[in-house]
Amino acid sequence: MLRRSAREYYRSPAANCSTWSYSKSSKLADENDFSICGLEIYTTKQAFSDQLNDPKYFQPYRQAVEDEKLYGKPAEHTAWYPAAGFVARDVDATTSGPALVSLSQLMCKDRDAIVNLLSDFAGWVKENEPGVLTYAVFTRPKAPKEVMLFARYIDREAMDDHGEAPEHQEVV
Repeated sequence: MLRRSAREYYRSPAANCSTWSYSKSSKLADENDFSICGLEIYTTKQAFSDQLNDPKYFQPYRQAVEDEKLYGKPAEHTAWYPAAGFVARDVDATTSGPALVSLSQLMCKDRDAIVNLLSDFAGWVKENEPGVLTYAVFTRPKAPKEVMLFARYIDREAMDDHGEAPEHQEVV
């Protein structure tokens, strides 16, 4: 239901959603420890609000999930705003298929300095690591010391290569 609804809703120009990516936890502590993470980038705040209130796609999905008691805890929706990096490569952007996702939430003493550092590094990643499909940095006004880093890799090898790169080691 999520895959079909997402494909239909997000591809509609009226959605004002330029990017969406869903992922699930890769290593489960136990069979009850399962989560789905969705990253959606909207062109306006109103577009996000419209999606949450959409009677054709989102509301039926939400109702079905509640009826089947699929939520282990309430869904969490947090607005983050693109600050640096890239969401997709022009020639390598993929619309579906498997990829590895890394989502990191950083607590910073100086958020602007971290965003600047990651912005510079994202440029290097885009030029030198074709296996990194997304390297996007997000911030939010309500959390002035937080940064979220969303990275998407074509496969495990690309993720390992990224983590082992000397340039990455300098940043971390």
